[in-house]
Amino acid sequence: MGNVKSALEKAMEKAAKIGELTPEEKEHIKEQEQLKIWLSEFYRGKLDRDNLWQKLKGKKTSLLKEAQQYLIASLGLGSTPEEFKTRRDGILAIETHKETQRTPAIEQILDSIEILKKEYQDRKE
Repeated sequence: MGNVKSALEKAMEKAAKIGELTPEEKEHIKEQEQLKIWLSEFYRGKLDRDNLWQKLKGKKTSLLKEAQQYLIASLGLGSTPEEFKTRRDGILAIETHKETQRTPAIEQILDSIEILKKEYQDRKE
């Protein structure tokens, strides 16, 4: 009879497990932290497009999308042409890792953003 658990014991065990991360969740968090380090180095010029491409080679599509989202979020109207080009190159390099690539569509969108950025700068001046 010592092996029979009460309903309270079972509920307490379930409650303890709810707060625990799965191994997949732990791995994803670790990958996200590493991605942020790589992107920080990329933004500061310590990694170029090719180095970033190498580091992301073989990574899950979800992580590649996150990397692109971070790069897109870092685009701003006040960014320099060099910063814009660097981020553009990074976004396109990451796209080549995906099974289903949408490179032409992404290039078109980035071209449109660049035109808007130039118009903004011209009007600002």
